[in-house]
Amino acid sequence: MRETVYWLVGPGAKVRHAVEFAPGTFPGGQLLPTVCHRWIKVPFAGRGAAIDAITDRCHDCTDSVRPHQPCEVTWNA
Repeated sequence: MRETVYWLVGPGAKVRHAVEFAPGTFPGGQLLPTVCHRWIKVPFAGRGAAIDAITDRCHDCTDSVRPHQPCEVTWNA
């Protein structure tokens, strides 16, 4: 596990998933692997406050991240 994980909401998702790569280094729509072994698209910039309000996190990602205690960043594009 890397020192930092990024919690992001993919297009159409209702929960945040953890990724180990800074989403800002990839173009919107790029697929990234999540900590829970799913794939999520990097969100496009300029999404509304509704996305910012999503705080629920994927339980599988949380269980995988918690033992490593990395720096956690909530990513809102």
